[in-house]
Amino acid sequence: MTLTIERFFLICCRSPFKTASAVLQTMGLLNEQLEQKVQERTSELLKANQEMESLSQYLGKIRASANRMTALIQAVLNYSRILKTENLVEQVDLNETLTGVLSDFEIVISEKNATIKADKLPLIKSNGLQMHQLFSNIISNSLKFSVETLEISISCTHLSSEESNARVGEEKEFIVLKFADNGIGFNPAFTEKIFIPFQRLHAVEEFHGTGIGLSIVKKIVDQNGAAISVESKEGEGTMFSIFLPNHRE
Repeated sequence: MTLTIERFFLICCRSPFKTASAVLQTMGLLNEQLEQKVQERTSELLKANQEMESLSQYLGKIRASANRMTALIQAVLNYSRILKTENLVEQVDLNETLTGVLSDFEIVISEKNATIKADKLPLIKSNGLQMHQLFSNIISNSLKFSVETLEISISCTHLSSEESNARVGEEKEFIVLKFADNGIGFNPAFTEKIFIPFQRLHAVEEFHGTGIGLSIVKKIVDQNGAAISVESKEGEGTMFSIFLPNHRE
């Protein structure tokens, strides 16, 4: 029979001369009952907390999945938009293009403590939106697959007709943009795979992304009559070389 606090005090009042051991025994029973209640309540709280954690993890997975789907839809829209802007040729200052892209990634660059160095870039005749997307996707790739002390360098050189014929098999002048980083790199055996839409070299749990960024770069390169090559080594970094036709006025 459960001993209530009221009953305990009633016993004490009716039997004021009970021995100390009897009182201590009664207090011990009360203490055991209290400990049992605390344990039961603690178990209930732990179970409720576990259920809340499970629900939180489940909702987190749903949220992450929804975010990936949103990013994928946006990437497909970007891919489609690139296809529709093929004929919008204008004079593009690549320095302004780079400034705009670095502004877009300002927070990520700060978080990664990345250092970005660039040559003075030329004015070219191209599609401004496409050039912005090309710079954005390549720099984003470097920021994503990075190391603690990330360094990105962007250089520009010119190829004469003779040099171009030897390098890319075309006798016309090219502007060569090189995007180099000291990131994690990849196995050169996968060079062709990285330009295929939705192909990934890493699990989504390791590096977030849609697997379409570099395929957009390849599409832009193709639409501009350009060429692209990539050199990479695991643990040492990656360099993309973009060969843009040097259209003169």
